[in-house]
Amino acid sequence: LDHNADQRIHFCALQSEPGKDILTRHGLPLDVSTVVLIDECGAHVRSSAALRTLRHCGAPYCFLYALAALPRPLRDFGYRM
Repeated sequence: LDHNADQRIHFCALQSEPGKDILTRHGLPLDVSTVVLIDECGAHVRSSAALRTLRHCGAPYCFLYALAALPRPLRDFGYRM
């Protein structure tokens, strides 16, 4: 990520062996087809994962984390669009 200044975000293909191991350790299905973020608070998917990722990307992107105050079903609906 260009805006990952503190280098806290690392990527892994979910279909790879390390990715499958991570999904299993966090109780997620191996056929998950969305973004997944694992952080100090646990495993997050869909809009929660995307917003938590943006929180670490610096301004102006980090300000979008305020959308986390919306109910998850509403956020996930917007995420899927």
